Formats: sequence, structure tokens, C-alpha cells
Amino acid sequence: MENLLDLDSNPNHRAMVHADLGLLAGRFNGLEEMWLPRDTAELADLVDRLREGRDHFKRSVENNVPYAAHGHYCLGVLTLGENVLKPRETSYPEAADHLLRAHSRFGGQPKDYGEPLVARTSLYLGIAQAASADSAGTLSHAANVMVRALQKGAALPPYLVGVAVEGLDLGAGAEELTRFARALLSTGDDAALSALSKSAVAVERCEEVRDGLRQRAQRLGKSEAAARDLRACLAGYLKAGRTAEAQEVLDQLEALAARGIGSQEFEALLSRKRFQPAWEPDEASIAHARCLENRGRYLDALQVLQPLVHQFAGDGKLDDAEGLLDRVRSYGLSGDHYADAAARVGALVEQSQRYEQDRVPGDKKAVKPVKILFVGGDERQAKAGSAVRNQLRQRAPHIDVTFIHPGWSGNWSRHLDKVRRELPNHDAVVVMRFIRTELGKQVRKRCDKPWRSCWASGTQGMADSIVAAAEAANPAD
Repeated sequence: MENLLDLDSNPNHRAMVHADLGLLAGRFNGLEEMWLPRDTAELADLVDRLREGRDHFKRSVENNVPYAAHGHYCLGVLTLGENVLKPRETSYPEAADHLLRAHSRFGGQPKDYGEPLVARTSLYLGIAQAASADSAGTLSHAANVMVRALQKGAALPPYLVGVAVEGLDLGAGAEELTRFARALLSTGDDAALSALSKSAVAVERCEEVRDGLRQRAQRLGKSEAAARDLRACLAGYLKAGRTAEAQEVLDQLEALAARGIGSQEFEALLSRKRFQPAWEPDEASIAHARCLENRGRYLDALQVLQPLVHQFAGDGKLDDAEGLLDRVRSYGLSGDHYADAAARVGALVEQSQRYEQDRVPGDKKAVKPVKILFVGGDERQAKAGSAVRNQLRQRAPHIDVTFIHPGWSGNWSRHLDKVRRELPNHDAVVVMRFIRTELGKQVRKRCDKPWRSCWASGTQGMADSIVAAAEAANPAD
């Protein structure tokens, strides 16, 4: 072949021979053997091999002749690969120029070069154009090129997904980005979904990516991988304004965290307020504290709940402030840790009691039977049910209570259906606050009766909240 260079002055032949010599230097048998591998370690090896033939590739493209396309393709792939290993913004336009010249030749003669090589060249060209485009028109063209290449079977290495997505996001619009993501996901490549999940833009803009992550999480079951997928699609649902879906995902993450799966990441998500507007701040604080309690970190849980005690007290929600303070006391920590909150709540309760005593009493209504629906708790509260009823018989025999203990079952919708059926038959409702956040929200949302929160998990606290709900349903004049 080197003798041919000496004997043949035809620039077309010389371009082809230099490209072949470059391939041989890199231990390739032909253009059809050269593609960007899926793994970056293999990519580094490919780049090293292509560098061996770089001088020949450059000689191949010295003249603007048809067979220079071979050298342009090699240089385009090499430039893309080098940029992945060591990013340089200026390399994308260079890669796009080489690949465009190669694509013009290969695409015009698909039978000679083969569809796989033509599709790969199109895909690499689209990526380079997306990364270097200076207009929406170019980005739209890049998206079209990539989509067609993917539909023809070209494989996109995971490390280039983010490059393509970021490029398209600069001006192509959500429609182009969505078409690209849909085409990529249609290949059935699970790694493609994982790669797209790392792009906040793709997760936010593309419904298929969010839903794909959520569906995969369901298949993965109770695992750290499922929690990762759920956290990724949660961010996308929130940014896309899909509050209902975000609430459902938060509920799933909370259930996993209760089992110790992704609990630290869930706590970090809540502490950084990456849940709004799907959850209210007080709901997130309670969920956060419950995670900390499950891990025995009671002092940290106190730090989360103490501001909430002050908030309830300031808002005049003394029942909630007292109940939450009782929850904090159950941790067994020194009272010095929450002395200010306890003093404030105590003073407000005393003031409220003095106000009630100073009121001119009217004729009190006769105490009438009251039916209370109590929602929350697990098998521990179920066992406490008899003790609660015994205490009520001594303390307030006019109260009849029905318990619904949903526990931490993933299928809490059936418990919600039971609540709906029971509501018309009861006068007031008690909702435990330390239950699945979404279940509590849905119960309170549908409650058209007086209701009270129950912050405690023991017999006394449960009985107190039931009596408070009964008083709300049957107040004295």
C-alpha cells in the first residue's frame, strides 16, 4: 500500500490508501469495525489505537475528494472520543465537520458502505451537531438525524446521552428533546434510561423518561436501585408541575425509607426541602422525624420537630403543639433539650384554661353518645385497642370508637376506601400524624367532620385524642 502512494498520484486513491494505513496502524480491519464502545475504559483503548493512525488520517483529508470521507470518519470518531475523555468545547465543531463530510459520502452510497456504518455515522454526526449548534434549525436537524439513526439500529453509548441532551436543550425545544428521548428508550436499552436519568433536563422535559423510571422502580421492588429511580423521577415531576405524581413517588420513597432503604437520601431530600409543593413543610418535618426515630436518632428528630412545636403554638393549634410535645417527651431525652418549647406551650395552655374558666357558663347540653373514627397505627396500636376502650369506659362512656389500623402497607388505598365508607357513620375523626404521609393527607382531605390529630402511639395519648375529638363533635354551650 505504501508503494501505491509512490506510484499513484490520483488524490482519490491516495486519500483511500492513507485512511487504510491509519486503520492498519490502529489494528482495525476496516471502517465497519470502528465504533464508539459502550464503556469508557474500552473507549480509552479505541482512542489510543486511532491516535496511532492520526497522521495518515490527516493526510487522507488533505484534498477534498470523495474518498477523503474515510479519513474524515476516523478523525470525527477520534475527536468525539477524545472529548469524552478530556472535554474541549472546540472539539465538537471539529468533529461535526469531519462527520458531516463522511456522512455525505456514506449516506449517498449506503449499499457500498452498509447500513450499520451509515447509521453510526449519522448518530455521531447528530451528537456533534447538537453539542456545537448555534441555531435552533441546526438543533432540529441534529435531533432528526439522531432519531433516524436510532430507529435504524445505531447504538448510542451511555456517556454521550448527556452530551446530546444538553445540546438539544439549548434551543431545540421540548418537542425535539422528547422525540430523541423516546427514540432512545424505544431501543429497550436499560442503560439508556439510566443515562437519561442523570440529565435533569431530560427527566424534567420528557414524560417518557419520568414514567420509565417510575415503572422500572416498580419492577425493582424494595431495593436501593428502586429508590434511586424514584428520587430521579421525583425531581422531574416537581419541576414539570406534576404534583399528583410527585405525591405518589414521595409516598413510595417514604415506605422504602421506613424499611431502611434509601432512608438517608430521603432524609436529605426532606431537609433540603426538595418536596415542595407536593408536601407541606409540616408534613415533611413529621416524615423526616419518623425516619430519624426509626434509626434511633432521637436527638436529631427533636431538632426537626421542635420548630414545629413553636409553629403550632404560634398558630394557636394548642392541641397539636401539646401532642407533638408529648411525642418529643416520649424520646426519653433530658427536658433541657426542649425547655423553651415546653415553657411556651405550657404558658399558652394555662392562658387558654383561664379564659375558659372566666367565661360565663350557660346550661350545658346533656352528654350524648359520640362515635369516633380512629385512623392510623399498626399492630402495636391494634393491640392497644382494648386498653383504650377500657379507659374510655371509665372516663367517657358516651364515646364509641372504631379503629382502622393501616400500618405501613403499600396498598393503603383499600384502607382509604374503608375510611370513606365509615365516615358517614361517625361524628368525628382522629388521624394519627405518624403514619404514611399521603394516607394522612387523603384522610384529612376527605374528612367533612370535626377531626383531631393524634401524635402519640401509646394508650393514654390515643385515648386523649379520642376524647378531644368527641368534645369537638359535642361541645358544651
